Amino acid sequence: MTEPLFIEVQRTLLNLASVESAYVEDATLFVAVGDEVHEFEYDDETMAGEALIALRTLLSGRHLLVGTVQ
Repeated sequence: MTEPLFIEVQRTLLNLASVESAYVEDATLFVAVGDEVHEFEYDDETMAGEALIALRTLLSGRHLLVGTVQ
C-alpha cells in the first residue's frame, strides 16, 4: 500500500491523491479536494498562476489525472 502524498499550501495540508481540480481566478487559487474547495489568496494573479503551475507539476509527477475548470 502506498502512503498518501501531501503538499502544503499556505499552511494547509492537501492530499495530492484527492485533488480533483484547480484553477486561478483573479489572485486566488482554488483547489477542489473531495467535496471541499480551498481558496488561497495571493498578492497578484501572476503569483497565483505560479502556485497553480507548481501544483500541477507535483500532480503530473505522481501520474495523477488533473482536470481543469473553465
